[in-house]
Order: sequence, then structure tokens, then C-alpha cells
Amino acid sequence: MTTTYDEEQARELATRPEDEPGAQECLSCYLVRMLQARGCDGQLLWAGVWRDHTHPQGHALEERLRDQGGYCDCEVLCNVSPPRHEPPEGTPWPPCRASDAVPAPGRPASEGAGTLACPLYH
Repeated sequence: MTTTYDEEQARELATRPEDEPGAQECLSCYLVRMLQARGCDGQLLWAGVWRDHTHPQGHALEERLRDQGGYCDCEVLCNVSPPRHEPPEGTPWPPCRASDAVPAPGRPASEGAGTLACPLYH
């Protein structure tokens, strides 16, 4: 589903409490939740919101995602971090398991939760 947000709408969405990432919510789980609720606007809107809330000083996330084929939020889930198993239709996604996370390949654990791969995703 594609939804187009202008810059003002995107800023407004990014400030809604229900649209904020959970304290230990990984990027992939956050993207699934937001894409189900709000859709994809063809950009890395929700990845940027996640970054702003979890790593406000980080600046390389979008570049790293694009380098791996994630040019918009839904492409991140298709090309960068696809789910290991999708739940049956009508079944909610399981809760994020970032607390069980392991360092993503090539990323030191010392860089924080944002670089950890949730076991629900590749």
C-alpha cells in the first residue's frame, strides 16, 4: 500500500505517541507496525522516525539501507531485513524480540540496540 505524505504531514505523524517506536523495538518490527497502520509513502519515512527516536545522532541509517536495496520502508522489509516466517493471514505479528537480538553481521554489539538484528528477521 502506498500513501503519500507531504513534509508537514510526515512531521505531524512522527510526533504522535502511537507512532513512536517502543523502547526496545527493532527497526524491522517498527516498520511492520507502521506500514500496517499507515502504509508506505515511497520513502524511508518510518525508518527516519525510528532513527530519530532511537539514535538521534545517527546519520548513516538511510544510506546503509539504500546500499542494501531499501529505498523505501517496504523495500527494507523485502530486500534488507525480510521476516524469517510470515504469520498466517489475519494473525498479528509476534512482538519484537530485540531483547533476544544478536549483533547484526559486521556490526559490533557496542554500537547499541539499533544495530542488533531481531531474531524474527534475516
